[in-house]
Amino acid sequence: MQKTKTTTPAALVVAACLSGSASAAGLADVTGTYSVTFQPMTTGGQLKGCSLVYNVLMLDYVYQSGSPVLAVGNITYNQTDQHAGLSLKLGLTNILASDRVTVPPHYAFIKTKNGTTAGAKFVAYDSDVSGYRVFVYQLTDKSANVIGDLLDGENPTIGFNRNEKGVDATFQIDLTVEDTKETSPGRLQHKRSTAAVEGFAACFSELASALR
Repeated sequence: MQKTKTTTPAALVVAACLSGSASAAGLADVTGTYSVTFQPMTTGGQLKGCSLVYNVLMLDYVYQSGSPVLAVGNITYNQTDQHAGLSLKLGLTNILASDRVTVPPHYAFIKTKNGTTAGAKFVAYDSDVSGYRVFVYQLTDKSANVIGDLLDGENPTIGFNRNEKGVDATFQIDLTVEDTKETSPGRLQHKRSTAAVEGFAACFSELASALR
């Protein structure tokens, strides 16, 4: 049986470049979601939030002339005794750049089938991890619908710009991709699962019960 190995988007695309096969078509074959995992957030051992951690490779035609950009971060529902909120963490890495520095977007939003955080009031701050920014959105009807869609397993789209009044670039997160492995050079195999959505839904239910 053929062995598979876990690979990162950066390693895969750099390998393609070194082999001379980094054409636009070739890069398109390795873009998409590489992993989505559920992580509970606790404080002092008590559950305070539910997070979907994503790892996506996109081609950025808006700001990077079609270069492959690694988008990493999380979508988090968090809750205190009095308040509930929705946040997005995002860092962007041009993996063909010599330094591969991760930089934050100027602004970012979440859009799903029935909702969006675009237009909602928000607070943004730099993460304690360099190169990432966190956006905390006020819960409106539209942003609350984002949570409902995530609970239903609807794939979210992330939109972002790199400067004030900049055009939005977007990428979609496939919530069913648990992991990605390289079976042979340039050939990927996705492990699919509903574990991330199920974990997020169970976590949300536990937090919601605490408010009742």
